[in-house]
Amino acid sequence: MPPSPPSIAIKRLSHARSECTVNVSPDEALEAEKKVLHRAAQTLAIDGFRPGNAPGEMVRKKLGEDTLQQEVVRTICLHLIPSLLQEHSLSPIIPPTLTIASTKPLVLTLTFVEKPHVAVKRIKPIEKKDQAVEDQEVEKLIENILRQQTEEGSSPAPLTDEVAKAFGSSSAESLRADVKQSLLAQKQKQEKQRQENLLLSHIADATEVDLAPELIAEEVNSLYGELIDRLKSANMALAEWLTHTKKSEEDLQKEFESQALHRIKLRFGIEHLMTEKNITISDEKIAKEIQQYLDYLPPEEREDARKRFASGEEGYARVRWQLMVSALIENLLQ
Repeated sequence: MPPSPPSIAIKRLSHARSECTVNVSPDEALEAEKKVLHRAAQTLAIDGFRPGNAPGEMVRKKLGEDTLQQEVVRTICLHLIPSLLQEHSLSPIIPPTLTIASTKPLVLTLTFVEKPHVAVKRIKPIEKKDQAVEDQEVEKLIENILRQQTEEGSSPAPLTDEVAKAFGSSSAESLRADVKQSLLAQKQKQEKQRQENLLLSHIADATEVDLAPELIAEEVNSLYGELIDRLKSANMALAEWLTHTKKSEEDLQKEFESQALHRIKLRFGIEHLMTEKNITISDEKIAKEIQQYLDYLPPEEREDARKRFASGEEGYARVRWQLMVSALIENLLQ
């Protein structure tokens, strides 16, 4: 006879949250406990017994009550959470938070955070600055280039057609034109980057969204994870980094909370605008972008990378998102 289903009470909270209180029936809790003890018996080393043959009470003692309770709850949640999502039409955007309200009887409280309502106000216009290159900028750069080719203590040679040919130009004037074009392209690239950064900041400022504390906490955890990964690559501990940067743990927490708020608002604002502007990217364009990336990799790395960027994988979704963000920025800066 199957165990009795749990009784469930659901309450809608602020910040697009739903709180589910689940009263687990004693027979369901017992059934889950049996499964946990059976699995544990297969792997735990208990003196005098072959794997799977130790009495349940010895397995329980070896496992420990706290671990047993955690595994029982995890086992119940494996089928409970999908059932809750389906029966109550929940679409959480982060993993639910779980608390054990009571152990006897077993009562679980799960809080699901769904996508909140998002509105984007009028985005402040971006001032566009025309870029130009003055002749003196060209001459200064050419002088620096010539000086680098001159022995120490000597004066750089004047720019002549012969000197220009050594740099791949047909004449002195051609070299000046090439340098001017290069400087202009650099300035235009910097101006484009300035406009894009300012636009993203304006989008975050214009986005109105009621964020759940759990959502901010999840983003803060991501920021901590990113920092820890960077510190690991630099072979530095967090405590050492805090000392080096003269920050306290409280300072870092406040800084990350501010960054988390900005990142979430920006992400929701971008998603809202993508829908509003009907921004789409074809599969062909995504495939082309991925192929260009793969072409830069050494041949021995391409096959593994190709799997990571296959349709449906995280790499594919990341490229699609980046292309859509670029398309949105281009649309808004027109």
